[in-house]
Amino acid sequence: MALTQSSDTCTDNAAILSPLWTDTTLSNGNLKAVATGNSYQWAISTIAIPDSGKWTFEAQSSNIDGSSKYGYVGLCQMGNHNAKTGNNYIYGINAGTGEVVKNASALVDVGSPAGTSLWRIEYDADADTIKIFDDGAEVFPASTGVSNTVGLTGQNSLHFFVAPYGSG
Repeated sequence: MALTQSSDTCTDNAAILSPLWTDTTLSNGNLKAVATGNSYQWAISTIAIPDSGKWTFEAQSSNIDGSSKYGYVGLCQMGNHNAKTGNNYIYGINAGTGEVVKNASALVDVGSPAGTSLWRIEYDADADTIKIFDDGAEVFPASTGVSNTVGLTGQNSLHFFVAPYGSG
């Protein structure tokens, strides 16, 4: 009997949220994350961001119950840590306050967004820069005067992530 072999040449793959590295409750085919405790709980992409090229991630903040819409959207680094909560090891925007945060330090406040925003994160791996868009409008770094160099060092890989807050 002759064996056949083919190479895996998948194209147009899309990441979902990983059930292996989260404290959130995932649903809707691992496309929706809901935090269960009073902290920013990470849900990371199943596919790491490659070392070169330009990459995009979109996330919708819901504010379904009207009480809160807090959570981070952006990049997180996976390294020699086991962080699944908080705002260290990240570069992203707080969808409730408008603060852009890098490694737990607020860089700039771009203003509170609408109740339900479609966030787009663009990462240029070759230049190591991030751009953040709220409903199609660039909010960071757009004329903030703040460097958008990511510079998350020591990571094994970068992932896109969301981190809803437990009461949001």
